[in-house]
Amino acid sequence: MAADDILTLAPPPADSRVAYGSDPNQFADLRIPKAKGPHPTIINIHGGFWRAKYNLDHTGHLCAALTSKGIATANLEYRRVGTFAAPTTSSCRTPASTTSLPISFW
Repeated sequence: MAADDILTLAPPPADSRVAYGSDPNQFADLRIPKAKGPHPTIINIHGGFWRAKYNLDHTGHLCAALTSKGIATANLEYRRVGTFAAPTTSSCRTPASTTSLPISFW
């Protein structure tokens, strides 16, 4: 497997997808362990240089692996250059958006 393969391999499906904003790219893929909770939880914000070419798919593999070990994950997607007008400091608020994720699912 080449290093770049992680960018093209489809990740295992998430348990659910939850919007945290009105833009189609403002959502989190949630993965919940099968065992009864509560579960430790990781909120993952993928890298990708804010470019549309890179989305959350490549970190879906990491989140699935963590969930298989008993950790709930929220893999956040966000608006990137190429999916909307160029970002400004007021429009890039991904970390603050985590307050609107439905914690009750975890």
